[in-house]
Amino acid sequence: MPRLQRNSLFNSTLWEKMAGSRTEFSVENRLFNTVSGLSSSAFFLFSALNVAFHIPGAELNFLVFVLLFSLYWFSRVKKNVRVPTIIFCCCTYVFLLSNYFLNAGITGPTMLAFMATFILILALGPIGLHRLWIGLHVLLAVGLLSLEYFNVGRYVFYKSKSEHFFDIGITYTVSIVTIYFVILYIRNNYLREKKLAQQYASSLLEQNKQLEELNQVKNRLFSIISHDLRGPLNSIQGYLEILTESTFAQDEKEKIQGQLLELTKHTQDMLFNLLSWSKSQISGNNIEMQEVNLRNTLSGTIEMLTRVAERKGIVLKSTIADNVKVVANADILQLIARNFIQNAIKFTNIHGEIIIQGHIEGAKVIVSVKDNGIGIPVEKQPEIFSSKLKSAYGTNKERGIGLGLFLCKELVELQGGKIWFTSTPGQGSEFNFTVAIA
Repeated sequence: MPRLQRNSLFNSTLWEKMAGSRTEFSVENRLFNTVSGLSSSAFFLFSALNVAFHIPGAELNFLVFVLLFSLYWFSRVKKNVRVPTIIFCCCTYVFLLSNYFLNAGITGPTMLAFMATFILILALGPIGLHRLWIGLHVLLAVGLLSLEYFNVGRYVFYKSKSEHFFDIGITYTVSIVTIYFVILYIRNNYLREKKLAQQYASSLLEQNKQLEELNQVKNRLFSIISHDLRGPLNSIQGYLEILTESTFAQDEKEKIQGQLLELTKHTQDMLFNLLSWSKSQISGNNIEMQEVNLRNTLSGTIEMLTRVAERKGIVLKSTIADNVKVVANADILQLIARNFIQNAIKFTNIHGEIIIQGHIEGAKVIVSVKDNGIGIPVEKQPEIFSSKLKSAYGTNKERGIGLGLFLCKELVELQGGKIWFTSTPGQGSEFNFTVAIA
């Protein structure tokens, strides 16, 4: 619990019942309930002490008790605080004036009470009437002091020195306690409201951060779909153009139709994988990792891209062994491999060669895609996995959006792996990533 809540007297059930709940009453309303409730109790005690010790003023104190308790009842039970506060402030001046003449003028406790009531009036009175209360307070104090200075008026003095000091002591104690409780109440509520405001501001910042992240995921989703579907859709378009513009024998036509159907199926699977991954990103769920056969998982992707490579006269080979098993997310593996191979096809010349490998090294499997293409310019290599990297034209004027490798880096690290590359301009590139062995 925060220190404020541990030390505050106003957090107990008793104070809550006397002041009212925060959901029903405002801070000013709860403060008035507390002060009027405590003050009525205090004046009831004063009247009892006056009677017990034969001190003048018992009737006045009891009258004040009745008045304060009535104001508390209207405010706390009837939930009407404005009228009781105005009556309270007005009656305060009547009390001060009466007390001044009944309790020995300036030698009595009235001037001490002036300080306590001034704090109460500023804390409890409607803000719009503060100037009126301050003016009345100053006018009354100056007027009473002037009357006594010029020996005008009659004052009731104490019968003994003990009565005098007892009354002064009681009034001083009540004034100090009243000021203490009012200031403490205001301070605690200020700190509490400040803390709530900070929590609310922090909550807004967190919500804004989440919205920004969701917006980034949304933008990334559209970019990924555009990036990964461009190649397959172009291939499907090419097959359809061939079927439309050329005349084939029935067996050749059926072969092309079969390849087109297979390519469409793989594209559909790829779109499903992309949407599944995007859903997990938006919902913030952790990816599902399971034991999968590396070759079987990547075979569909490799087969689909083999046909894309053949159209460019590129040989695509896979040397992944049958028994290599890894712990990974199958959809993510396919997406990473697809981006690596597509990039290799894009930057490899006609009649080039691309080799896909997967070999065990300790507790991990290194998957690599090696080509003998044009390589990566030295000046672009430091930002190859950055989202700032701009896409370049391929060897056959292919155009991408420069997002694939940045996405691959994120996905590899999401699975706990590492990603790197080596490239020599004019000789080719090799991209590698690791995945945990099963």
